[in-house]
Amino acid sequence: MVYIESGRARIVISNRQKGFTLIELLVVLIIIGVLASVGVPRYFKAVERARGSEAASILSAVAQAEERYYQRNGVYTTVTENLDVDLPATRFYLNAISISDNDLQIQRNSASQGSTLGWPAGCVNNYNVIMNMVTRIYSAVPVNCTFVLP
Repeated sequence: MVYIESGRARIVISNRQKGFTLIELLVVLIIIGVLASVGVPRYFKAVERARGSEAASILSAVAQAEERYYQRNGVYTTVTENLDVDLPATRFYLNAISISDNDLQIQRNSASQGSTLGWPAGCVNNYNVIMNMVTRIYSAVPVNCTFVLP
């Protein structure tokens, strides 16, 4: 330290520089990296579960429209155009919903955006969300994709 005295005022000049050391910055970067490696895959799985809920709501709307169609005509239809439901535009699921016997099925679009970090093998590109119209139970194909179900 250097002391300068001139009359009444006394000025102290310090040679110490202020700021963070390289070690402190590296520790912060390591902590951020660890948090990101844990949090990012969980975030993307939560987003995909939300997309699964979106598929479930679309299938539920189609199932209700099927019931209304049955009340009017006495039979179920296998053509979605015959139903009084507007399918929302979505970039995560194909709008083509297949209807067979007692099952409604919607497929995840393999061209959709999103990360696949931490996903089970087989769920990366395509999976189907299926709703049984009788039991209202959801299932997924392949089976290891059930984490997307509501």
